[in-house]
Amino acid sequence: MTVQDSVRMAAVVLASFALACGVNRSKPAVEPPAVASSNHLKFAVANSADSSMMLPGVEVSVLMASGETVVVGNTDGFGEVRVPKKLLDPGQAKVVLFCEEHFFCGALQANDPSRDLRKWDEYFLELAPVAVR
Repeated sequence: MTVQDSVRMAAVVLASFALACGVNRSKPAVEPPAVASSNHLKFAVANSADSSMMLPGVEVSVLMASGETVVVGNTDGFGEVRVPKKLLDPGQAKVVLFCEEHFFCGALQANDPSRDLRKWDEYFLELAPVAVR
């Protein structure tokens, strides 16, 4: 096998992997209620190593389609933050980011009409801690 053949094979494997990742989107385990009752979406952010440990001080930002980043605020002492649903319009918002210094950032895709975040009143997510060894 030549070097070119090896490169082609690697390219095919990587392209197949990329396609599989793009097509294999998970669906929420629970469907949102038919009608959301709040104008805000309450995010509850926990530590993935111990999901009972809520994370205060997580910065929450929304990356808009225009390229603007809107910093919504930080999670409170209970690991909760409220985001106005008007910021989560799939035509305007791209991603909701959750970042804390000792954890990997989390991101929720907001511009996918099949997963309109505005349908939810509450959303629980976990961030993985960064482990340095």
